[in-house]
Amino acid sequence: MKKVTLFSLSLLLLAACSSDNEPQSGTNTTDPVEIKLNSGIETVTRSDGPISNTLGDDLPISIARIDATSAPTTYPDYKALLATSVHNARINKTGNAVNFRNTNDDANKSLYYLTNGYNTKLIAWYPRGTFAAGDGTNAANVTFSISDGQTDVMLSAEVAGKKSSTINSINLSHLLTQIQVKAYAFDAAAVDKWGKLTAAVKIKNQSTTCKVTLPGTQSSEIVFSGTQDTSLSNTFATATALPTSSESAIDCGYAMIAPITTSSVMTLEVTTEFGQTVEVPLTAQTYARSQVYVVTLIFKTTTVSPTVAIGAWDTDTTPITGDVN
Repeated sequence: MKKVTLFSLSLLLLAACSSDNEPQSGTNTTDPVEIKLNSGIETVTRSDGPISNTLGDDLPISIARIDATSAPTTYPDYKALLATSVHNARINKTGNAVNFRNTNDDANKSLYYLTNGYNTKLIAWYPRGTFAAGDGTNAANVTFSISDGQTDVMLSAEVAGKKSSTINSINLSHLLTQIQVKAYAFDAAAVDKWGKLTAAVKIKNQSTTCKVTLPGTQSSEIVFSGTQDTSLSNTFATATALPTSSESAIDCGYAMIAPITTSSVMTLEVTTEFGQTVEVPLTAQTYARSQVYVVTLIFKTTTVSPTVAIGAWDTDTTPITGDVN
């Protein structure tokens, strides 16, 4: 199983103004200037595992385009955003160029800034999700399934540019929280008490859906719904013995979940060979988006003692502890 280490994703899309095949100078008002994008990626989680700056496969994203209409910087409302203005794009695994295409086999298409000099605004998200157009009353939205616990959801801020001042960058930010779990036994007696881990660790009562009403700048525009117990990525298809040192702690995997903005007790469900299924409550706290929380479960003869520390996205090592008898 892959070891999962996440960092906040910064998807840098750099607009270029030159091409061997298209006029790009913008010297004349009618000259088209192509929107050409490149990417720089740190690391992100998707359903097939972590992504580093060297991609194993193209990364599919969506980019919505909104053109100014009645004035150079006056845009239509998101209530008017239609599916025809949402473009499938892929970050190429070789060189990290962003191509406007749906699949690897599709031909690239070209998008251009407005020739009248008005602004174009872009907003991007990952994964593509299910887009619903604006209907004149309600703004366009995107719905993402997060039930597998293994897919990151990200959204950019709006960025704007025009043919004489092209877009410099666009950053995708995580909307979810990542929980990582490790486990080990305090001593040999604890190993005898609990035996092996035999099933995926679960996080109780987590959301299954994330709906973003564009542009997603207000907390009320990002809504989580549904309830389930979310399994971590390591299923323990082969029962695994608990080591007796923290340095050898078992990697129980990770799950991406909805942020918890009100101090609450998160509960883990752990299944062992001899101890059957036990629930382990963590100390009440909030769980911020774009944070990784590393939970370490210490199996003792009478309890499972968890500790929690902040992981790679930000630096804060405040421990959170709790016991189950």
